[in-house]
Amino acid sequence: MIAGRKPNHTKRSTLNTYEPDKYPPPARNASLDLIKVLAMTFVMTLHTVPPINRNPVCFLLATISGIAIPLFFMVSGFLLIKKNGDWTYSKQKILNIFKFSLFFTIPIAIINRIFLPIDWLDINAWLTDLIGPFLQKSNLLWVLWYLGAMCLIYLLLPAIHNLHKKFGSKFLILATISFATICNVCFSLNITIGFEQRIIQTFRIQNWILYFLIGATVHAFLPKIRESFYRPSKSHSLYIVIPIASAILYSFFLKYVSYPHGAEVEYNFGSAMCMAYSLATFICLLLYKPGVFISKWIKRLSRLFLPAFVLHIFVIYTVNKIIPETVLELEEYTYLIKLISVWIGTLSLSYLIMKVPVGKWIFRI
Repeated sequence: MIAGRKPNHTKRSTLNTYEPDKYPPPARNASLDLIKVLAMTFVMTLHTVPPINRNPVCFLLATISGIAIPLFFMVSGFLLIKKNGDWTYSKQKILNIFKFSLFFTIPIAIINRIFLPIDWLDINAWLTDLIGPFLQKSNLLWVLWYLGAMCLIYLLLPAIHNLHKKFGSKFLILATISFATICNVCFSLNITIGFEQRIIQTFRIQNWILYFLIGATVHAFLPKIRESFYRPSKSHSLYIVIPIASAILYSFFLKYVSYPHGAEVEYNFGSAMCMAYSLATFICLLLYKPGVFISKWIKRLSRLFLPAFVLHIFVIYTVNKIIPETVLELEEYTYLIKLISVWIGTLSLSYLIMKVPVGKWIFRI
């Protein structure tokens, strides 16, 4: 050491560095499982209860459930950002998604050809039946558009991984702000000219990248978030109150700002209100620490996440046959009965399927 020179103990900034071991992917925890359960419940509600309803409870349930899809992508970003997101990993995930979807699309395609006048040798019809669900072209499996969007995310994951590795958290912040700006412009176009109505949900990729990046950014800064906002000595009720208050504000925003311009729930993902509501809910539930008993139930329900996502459409179809739409129009509170039936039916069916060994194998992506 040179005499008279003090050693440099200045802490090096980590904002621009990539440290794969500093924020390792978290172990399975009740807080993240709780977000998945909430997203699962929201998506069932969103597809069951129409937002245009005289019953204020139904309207509130339908509107606050609008962040189901953002939560899906935020969970993905939170979990995937620190994985080795190279092309091998992405390719395997995309192949797994296609194999998973074929378990549903092939049987339905065969049934359609048995009972409907569809030519067995029509290649275009087969492509529509097998690939169409990823593009919302299916009567029953249109929810698979989400998996189609995830395939696009997996295609971009190696680039996101490399940029994150090179520029660290600074990339996540800059990219999130950039996509938030783009999405907000798209939302403005939605309430003026109905911009995203011309684009199927799979390809509204700016929204899905945004929420993926938000989840990734939360993961990168989670230690600092916990240090700043988590107070073990205080009641966790605040972590519940904030999402509920955000949900009510978002419901009013949809009613008085978006809906009058024809922008339904799916066209609000780019709005600042949706971003704020999604982020507040995500962070608060991450900080919330449920008790042991509740954690066990959350863990059990979270395992039904993927089967419930796919099967709830079949349950809704069945419930609609039992409770016709004409009855629903006459009795506004019947929608609540229908919603409860869908919740119970979907979770029960998902539980039974996951108890079978082959069910666990099928619903593993």
